[in-house]
Amino acid sequence: MKLSSHRPRRLGRSRFSAAVAVIVGASVIGSVSTAVQAAANDPGVDFNLSVAGTLLRDGSTVNESTTVKVGASSLLKEGTGNRELQVHLDPGFVYQSGGVTAPEGWTVQYSTDNGISWGNSEPSPASNVTDVRATKSALAAGPIVNGSQIFSSETVTAIPASTFAGSTGGDGWDVFFYENYVLNIFHHQSGYVALNCLLRTTGTLCPGFNPTQTSGAAYSRFNGYMAGNRSGGWALTTTGRVYAFTSQVSTSTPGVLCIDVTTAPPTNCGFIALSSATNVNAYSYLSNAEGAGGRLFGMESVNQKLLCYDPVTNAACVGSPISVSGTNSPTKYHVYPLGDRVFASTDTTLYCYNADDLTPCAGSWPVTYSSLSWTSQTMSPVAHMNSSGTINGVCMWNGCLDLTGAAKSGAGWTNPHSVTAWSGSAANNTWSGQYGRFEATSGRAFLHRVLQGTQEVFCFDYVTDAACAGFDTTPKPADVNMYALRVDPNNPACVWYNSDPGRIGLFDAFTGEASCAGNPVITLQPSSFAPRYACSTTKGVDEWTLVKLKSVAGTGTASSIKMTIRDPLGDPVAGWTNKPVTIGTSYDMTGLDVGTSGSRPTFNFAFTGVTGGSITSATVSLDYMGKGPELCVNTVLSAGGSACPVVSGTTTKFIDSVGTSATYTKTRSLTIGTNPAACAQNLRAMAPPGPPRNPDGTPQTSTTAKVVFDIPSDDGGSPITEYKYSVDNGSTWQTLTPTTRGDGKLEFTLGSLSSGNTYSVKLLAVNAVGRSTTATASVVMPSASSTPVVAAASTTTTVAAAPATTVALALAEVSVTPTPTVKAIPQSGMRYAITFVVFGACLVAAGAAVSTVSRRRRGATGRG
Repeated sequence: MKLSSHRPRRLGRSRFSAAVAVIVGASVIGSVSTAVQAAANDPGVDFNLSVAGTLLRDGSTVNESTTVKVGASSLLKEGTGNRELQVHLDPGFVYQSGGVTAPEGWTVQYSTDNGISWGNSEPSPASNVTDVRATKSALAAGPIVNGSQIFSSETVTAIPASTFAGSTGGDGWDVFFYENYVLNIFHHQSGYVALNCLLRTTGTLCPGFNPTQTSGAAYSRFNGYMAGNRSGGWALTTTGRVYAFTSQVSTSTPGVLCIDVTTAPPTNCGFIALSSATNVNAYSYLSNAEGAGGRLFGMESVNQKLLCYDPVTNAACVGSPISVSGTNSPTKYHVYPLGDRVFASTDTTLYCYNADDLTPCAGSWPVTYSSLSWTSQTMSPVAHMNSSGTINGVCMWNGCLDLTGAAKSGAGWTNPHSVTAWSGSAANNTWSGQYGRFEATSGRAFLHRVLQGTQEVFCFDYVTDAACAGFDTTPKPADVNMYALRVDPNNPACVWYNSDPGRIGLFDAFTGEASCAGNPVITLQPSSFAPRYACSTTKGVDEWTLVKLKSVAGTGTASSIKMTIRDPLGDPVAGWTNKPVTIGTSYDMTGLDVGTSGSRPTFNFAFTGVTGGSITSATVSLDYMGKGPELCVNTVLSAGGSACPVVSGTTTKFIDSVGTSATYTKTRSLTIGTNPAACAQNLRAMAPPGPPRNPDGTPQTSTTAKVVFDIPSDDGGSPITEYKYSVDNGSTWQTLTPTTRGDGKLEFTLGSLSSGNTYSVKLLAVNAVGRSTTATASVVMPSASSTPVVAAASTTTTVAAAPATTVALALAEVSVTPTPTVKAIPQSGMRYAITFVVFGACLVAAGAAVSTVSRRRRGATGRG
């Protein structure tokens, strides 16, 4: 992957007052220069102090023994060179073991003598650490624009492999995914959680993972925890953390084990109890586990509870555990996710909850099987769909229910279970209750006989309300004993399975072929285009710019290529689903709001109608504006016997071999609370800024208007990095670059307006914490007969085009055609002076003056 940049941007400044020093020197290890004030185009530095995720303003008082995260970050000078971030700890900040989060791919070192000497391993005791640094050599960076670094990526990515390495030392039950990782947890284990990992694109074992080892250069086994018969896990793509549903051996308490898979080997990031129970002392009590609505759900049968983990609070969800009814037979408890709902089944009752707040779903939930004259249920639910492929209910062994819990039958509601080869009796599939997991996708349901018979996969077509035509039901290889089926999160026409002999495989949802190459989906994963620089992956990207399917490899040709963007939870982003794309064409992505997509979306390219061979891989280019590197260090406050001390000795350094040596300084301070009467805790939290004030719009020409506003009265304790505007009631947002008038007001020109129309222009401000509320300026354009004409100024004005509401989320095609100058958009990997004219959603290039911008080479790691 290549990373480079393409346009300059001015950096916003922080008002912090802590001893932060950023040094730009001649080499990573060399001496530093005399401190100077940062110039307008220099990177600058930021320095955050946070408690439990809350960023603190100066003047805060924090109780002794509180964990405080120290964050040092900087944008990078344009060019290629060696970069280094350092954190020096005041004695009041005591380093905590394992408490470093560094930019992905950077080398971490430690010092116990105030930075005089450095070692690669964390010292013991860890409290002796005085300094931490992260370094990266020959790192390229592009210009800085309005507080963002400009990056351009070019990534070659392949379709999933068709064969996968067999497991050793155990076998898993399910599969789940993190970027290029296909993960599973070895099941029915009473003393450890073993995480197995295969690469999606090659089928080989992931580097640094070995589920048979607990230490060394490659290990992924963690002692002291159980793994159930249906051992479940869930990967949170925004953090790169996997959560295994388990029970802690030492306490017999159910919960989740956090495993960080952004490192190799993966690391234990803590156990979180999900209830106060201390009697979950056997793995058989644990159900499967499923992610739904950004949370993890599982059941434990000994106390008959539905458990829920919330990664936002790193604790049990509010309102959980939830008591359920049924026997405590462990084989009959299942969790099944369905969009923003989660279903929980026992042998007597089916429950439905809204995943976000754990309230019962609308309708008559829960439903007891006896009220429907159903027999005891042992099998997991499976989604029911209408003939259009929309989910409208669930089906179990005895029948189907709609989403309100009402029993359904007749035309359009044939139960897929009722037409399988083993439909005569549940006894023909006795292991399904203990080990089966069924799936529905692409208008079809997939059921399989578990650990019995011929192991065939049955396909039911919801369009015809009958068995699928032309579907190969025989799994390959034929001797696999399937446990769980799961739909590929990037390709709804591809279904994965895990099996008893420790083999993982996949098949085409339309043909049953043991490959998904017939209708391939090639996915650009987040770590390929946006390495995790910030300590939080949720804030790594500021604005999307351009995307291009540059080329494809293989002998096949597709009749159709469509792009779908999915958010970090795997849900399609509204307005960015099944967009037709053409190889070699660049598309304008500025209408894709980062607030909607998040910083870790996937870009999926689906190829259909492939003839003349196969498509094996594709090269995708993506340009975006994002964050610079950040080094975070966890500490615990210690007053050292002093009363209410004010500590301000923690400093940071940023050493850069690019450009002229310079040092940027910033000071932060806080008071350690040692006496509630004299210095009570007072966490003064940073916040999003206030909204722009006094907005006003005035027509200038027949198609343009000037919008003027005052800066927010409060920046939230963090500098404002940009302003955005919307002319479609907030559906899409565009970044604006205002100019400052002599009276201190900010203004910008809005273009592509129509005479006689009234425009409601929403404005907001952005800082590191988030977005402000909106302010609105009303622009009333006069009729054509009375439109004022303003003489053109002698200077160039940047005109922000107001996108038409009907095409705001449509892709804009970029091609080369001479046109008048209207809008400038930079291109990947080069510095351009390009001009465009806007025709609806189509941006047509007019001409370019080109100069090369350095690019950096970085291999895709499959981790984020």
